[in-house]
Amino acid sequence: MKSKTRPPQPIEDNGAITEESYRRLMVELSNTIFWKVIMMQSRRQDTSAIQTLTSVDPFKEPTLVARTQGMRQGLYSLENEVNLILSEAKDEADRENE
Repeated sequence: MKSKTRPPQPIEDNGAITEESYRRLMVELSNTIFWKVIMMQSRRQDTSAIQTLTSVDPFKEPTLVARTQGMRQGLYSLENEVNLILSEAKDEADRENE
């Protein structure tokens, strides 16, 4: 018998997020368990990428090496963005407290 459970529906975009909202939401994200899970998964993928890079001959498989390097760059782009926003928010708070 087939389950009558419906698949999750996509969340509709009800408009653009402002830059201010984006930055605030990224700071909020960094303080949640969800961020820790995202970073845990990112580290696992990075470990796998490092294993690939150390076990492949870049002259025989340059495409695989390039894809793996691109994946690593993508893994760190979100983390770097959040760290930059947190740093800027901290600097702004420090200036306001002076």
